[in-house]
Amino acid sequence: IPENWDGKITIRSGLDGDIRNQGVERYKDLNSDHLDILETGNINVNTIFLISRTKQSKIEMVQACLTRIFDDKFEIQSSRSTTIKEKSVWQDIQADCVKLRPMKVKKLVSIYTSRDLAISDPFDEASNKINYLANFDEILKGHRSAWEQIWSHSKIEIKTRNNELLILRLHIFHLHQTVSRNSIGYDIGVPARGWHGEAYRGHIFWDELFIFPYINLHMPKLARSLLMYRYRRLPQARMAARENGFRGAMFPWQSGSNGREETQIIHLNPDSGRWIPDNSRIQRHINAAIPFNVWQYFQATKDMEFLANYGAEIILNTALFWSGIATYNHIRDRYEINGVMGPDEYHTRYPGSDLPGLNNNAYTNFMAAWVVKCALDLIRLFDRRLLNELSEKVGFSEKDIELWEKLHTKMYIPFLDNDIILQFEGFEKLKDLDWKKYRKEHGNTMRLDRILEKEKDSANNYRVCKQADVLMLFYLFSSETLVKVFNRMGYDFRDVQGGTTPEGIHLGAMAGTIDLIERCYTGLEIRDDVLWLSPGLPAEIKEINLNITFRSHWISFKINHKKLLVDFIKGWSEPVEINVQGQRKLFDKNDRAEFDLA
Repeated sequence: IPENWDGKITIRSGLDGDIRNQGVERYKDLNSDHLDILETGNINVNTIFLISRTKQSKIEMVQACLTRIFDDKFEIQSSRSTTIKEKSVWQDIQADCVKLRPMKVKKLVSIYTSRDLAISDPFDEASNKINYLANFDEILKGHRSAWEQIWSHSKIEIKTRNNELLILRLHIFHLHQTVSRNSIGYDIGVPARGWHGEAYRGHIFWDELFIFPYINLHMPKLARSLLMYRYRRLPQARMAARENGFRGAMFPWQSGSNGREETQIIHLNPDSGRWIPDNSRIQRHINAAIPFNVWQYFQATKDMEFLANYGAEIILNTALFWSGIATYNHIRDRYEINGVMGPDEYHTRYPGSDLPGLNNNAYTNFMAAWVVKCALDLIRLFDRRLLNELSEKVGFSEKDIELWEKLHTKMYIPFLDNDIILQFEGFEKLKDLDWKKYRKEHGNTMRLDRILEKEKDSANNYRVCKQADVLMLFYLFSSETLVKVFNRMGYDFRDVQGGTTPEGIHLGAMAGTIDLIERCYTGLEIRDDVLWLSPGLPAEIKEINLNITFRSHWISFKINHKKLLVDFIKGWSEPVEINVQGQRKLFDKNDRAEFDLA
């Protein structure tokens, strides 16, 4: 709005293809130019276009841009000139301003790529679409409507002593910015840093382990689509296993576009300026995370068609891998897994050793046994014809099944004095760290590994942890399940209770916070064809309200410290059983029930 003048104004509106990835300081020496600009120009007097192609994957992208200028009601007469450069194109639009009369600039851009579905040609689609786009207000209305539906399906409300924890909505928002209904049908996984920054170079890690629990219960069709990313890369994982002397499938720690291993073999410590070995690719527990996601999706949806045609191959192939990497110790009469890393990336080898890897990481061994037992459960689900087909596809035999029966009951888990689970064998022999000294000298010790390496020391020498390792077991499984599995393995397990965001968000951490509320505080677990709940709200939280999708039913929960209200909103599937602290009830559509909490 011109407050005290009349006259001409020039609006410059353009498309810039001269874009480089230079948002991460330590990546600046790496290749940052990923686009070839093929053509720029005018489609008509009001519309410009830019055609680009990615250098490595040869994906073509076309953008068409239309800019118009309005007052309160009508389009303002203007003159335009177009400037066409090799990597950019823009229009200078001149119009007359009138004192105190509003001027609105509306810029619409249509984008199509060669990977889009149901198109003829990206240029034709983009140039035609721009002419049929609704006005901005209509597009905004559709955008708001879409988000209202997302919030309805993703409802998680927390009433605390003071206010609601709105941070959860921020995390849900970022999750939907990375994967959403718009992702269904496309060959994409869940990048650990989302699409928000350049850290991790867009690679797919194990972080989806923290993300799938939320997606399974809110967008099951999206979960299935994302699992297909892994299934399509199963041949590459099988090839990697063969190259490393194993059967089955060995998925990469960092997955790229075709599923090959993209983990670096050296990395830069910015504190010391030295390049040091990177052994993180031996985090073989990725081969448990993927089958775990498959099985949890099946438990949440009962999607037998997916399991039979796709998911079973993943589970059986990874079971073959685990039974190959495990070795039998005759003295212990136990199976062991040596030379690997657990989730804690501070520990990559034993002090003084030149060989990478650790022996009998508790989390890895437990998850390996779990995958093998999952494969056995899977076999009991299928008929003989399907089992024969899977046996030929995957390459397992009756001998493998016999080995799986032994392995899942005889896996070695290291304990300290038969009481505390050790992170890995020998962890108790490592030195304590002088925390006061390092906090006084460095303040933030989040990257203690870099600090110690700069001092020509190593985190491998100390009892320090970067992130959850053994504790991951308690995050993934209920105490009832842990007791059951440990007892099956012959261990007397007691249940005593009954900053790097500018480089890209940590999507797993964000989804993990949602999962803490949705699954951990509610005690929600799916096992034995039953939806189990055993709420345990912290004192600060007065009430939790959430909606989930479970086996084609929409279910609403309202939980406080005294009661749990279950409301079956609607659904079209078979009735499901819900167990709340031992109180069981079969629910059909439109059912409603209240449970007293212990």
